[in-house]
Amino acid sequence: MAIIDRLARNELFAHFTAANLARLADLLVEQNVAGGSYILRKGESGTDAFLIDKGGVRIQASTPYGQYALAIVAHGELIGEASFVDSRPRSSDVWAPNGCELLVFPSAAIMPVADADPLFATALYWTLWK
Repeated sequence: MAIIDRLARNELFAHFTAANLARLADLLVEQNVAGGSYILRKGESGTDAFLIDKGGVRIQASTPYGQYALAIVAHGELIGEASFVDSRPRSSDVWAPNGCELLVFPSAAIMPVADADPLFATALYWTLWK
């Protein structure tokens, strides 16, 4: 299924116009993640956000007793959106216990479009804030 069709089926993108949804879809990149891999590490720099397309991930924090799950995030949900918005280091680890597929929101490609088009930017930030 095409990226635009996957976005159109997700409630997070319901407020996008058809044209802006197509623009966004053209900017996204598909990424497969092997099971047992870290997608994000606390303290790392990086401003891309990710939509979980298939599978799920575990947002976790290191404690003196090992890794503690803060949340389990699954299909259709965003991760990494805080760093996308504020450009600060990653706030927690994100680990894929099993393989998963992501749609990467590359900030370097998306931000120039958002800067040039206020309606696109509003729709994008609404999604990220949800």
